[in-house]
Order: sequence, then C-alpha cells, then structure tokens
Amino acid sequence: MSKKNKPFQPLGINALFGEELEKEVESPHFIPIELILLPPSQPRRYFDPEKMAQLTDSIRVDGILQPLVVRPYSERKGYYELVFGERRYRSAKQAEFTEVPVIIKELNDSVAQRLALIENLHREDLNPVDEVEGILQFLSLSLEKSVPDVISELNYLKNKKENKVTDNVIRNEHESKILEIFEQLGQNWYSFTCNRLRILNLPDDLLSALREGKIAYTKAKAIAKVKNYDDRQRILSEAIAQQWSQREIVDRVKEILSLASDKSKTPSSPSRQLDDLSKRIKKAKLWENKDLWKKIKTRLKYIEDVLDSLEDEMPN
Repeated sequence: MSKKNKPFQPLGINALFGEELEKEVESPHFIPIELILLPPSQPRRYFDPEKMAQLTDSIRVDGILQPLVVRPYSERKGYYELVFGERRYRSAKQAEFTEVPVIIKELNDSVAQRLALIENLHREDLNPVDEVEGILQFLSLSLEKSVPDVISELNYLKNKKENKVTDNVIRNEHESKILEIFEQLGQNWYSFTCNRLRILNLPDDLLSALREGKIAYTKAKAIAKVKNYDDRQRILSEAIAQQWSQREIVDRVKEILSLASDKSKTPSSPSRQLDDLSKRIKKAKLWENKDLWKKIKTRLKYIEDVLDSLEDEMPN
C-alpha cells in the first residue's frame, strides 16, 4: 500500500510568488514522486542535515502542507521537473513517500528559474553565500545579463552614487530596473554592493564554512586576513570548536599576523644574501654608470683581495 500525505492545506503560494502563479490557479493533486526530476541547475547548494532531519520528521507526522510546483519535463514524456519545493521533495523521499501533492504549471526556463530563486531567497535559514549568489542569479535572469556583467553594473551604480555622476537616459533605465528588483527582494542595493557582495571574495575554505552555517560572515571576514592556508585553517577550526567571539578572533588574527611579520624580518642566510646582491647588481646594470661602477669595482677588488689571502693560507 502506498504511503500518502494527509490532506493538503494551502498556504498562500500566489501571494508569495506573484503574477507567475496567479493565473490559472490549479488545485493540487498527487503524482508518484519517482516522476519528479530535479532541474540541472540548483539555486541552493547546501542543506543543513539537522534541519532537514527535522523537516522529514514533521512530514512523516503531518504530511506535506504546501504542494511542490512542477512543470512538464520537455525531454522525458510523463515526467516533471521540480520548480520549487526542493526541501520538501528531499524530505518526502527520505520519509519514503511514494506520492506527493503538486501543482503543474506550464513555465518557460526563465520563469521557472526565477521562481526557484525567489523561493530559495525567502528561506529563513538561507546561508549568506547562497543568498548573495541567488540574488546575483536572479538579477542576471531579470536583466538578461551575465553574473559578471551584473556585478560590474552594481559597482558602476555604487561609483555613480558616491561620486554623484550624471547618467544618460538608458543608464537611468537600467538603474531603475535594478532598484525595482532589489525592492521586490526586500534588499538595499547599495548595502548589498558595498558589503554582501564581498562575501564572494573570501577563500573557498571560509565560503564552505559560511555555507554550512558554522561561522558568521563578520568572523569569516576577520579570519580572511590570514593568507597562509594552514594558519587560517587552524584559527577557523578553533573558532568553530570553541565558539570564539568576534573579539577573540580579531585578537588571534593579530597575533598570527604579528608572528608572520617577525618571521619576514629574519635575516637571510649569507648564501641567500650573496645571491640577492648579485641579482640586484645585474638588474640595475651598474656598469653602465662609469662613476658608480668605479666605486663598485673598488669594493669588488677588496673582496677579491680577501679571497686571495684566504686561498694563500689554505694548505695545498
């Protein structure tokens, strides 16, 4: 006997996702979960295992209260591509449900991707890395620009605002569209550009920790000042394990940077000093300046005399 959910209780999908779902609203019905396929590109990269386990337990007890939204899968007749509801989909599979409630919509690729991104961005537990990347992807789809172009556009607007630059009509139209999108997302575009966008400049190890919710962005940003990978990993591990405060992390980073600075001031070996000196002389081409080269030759003659005397004292 198949394992089914309890009756579906609508939770206002139309109000959350706008005009794309307002037209031709359908009543949800059940389809086999095996007929639902994940899209090739997923807006969400990390799912917290503990929270997913909690959702699975909840679904086992109460069923899926909000249906998944799917669209016909163009490449396989009879199958459907998941538009949004991936957490519920994964938890339903974990709970061994054979059927799930769905709303089937005829959506093109652009609208389907935008809806998936919108749902993802409305998650309360969304990590800051996925949030920034999701906003950039949403802007990319809405503006029909690549993500690098979107970043350039945001930095241009930031420079325009800070330097009070006057733009042409086309530029102003672009700006209006960007401002409108950020308003729809409940975000401040200037704060996003100045602060949140910098998240993507963090090293990969810190980005992974942020995705998994192991550390706050402000703490990761402080740790990022340590460029040596091993030192940075050591601080990151200790900060997570011991739940260091921002002040403790900043103090530890200062200590590591101070030690690195002291090491850089350690005198080189005699052999290294001679090699460096030879390279500097060749690079500067001191022999091309007659007066300067005359002084250099005097000092070189002194060194040669010292070497000759040492060779005379050495036994045959």
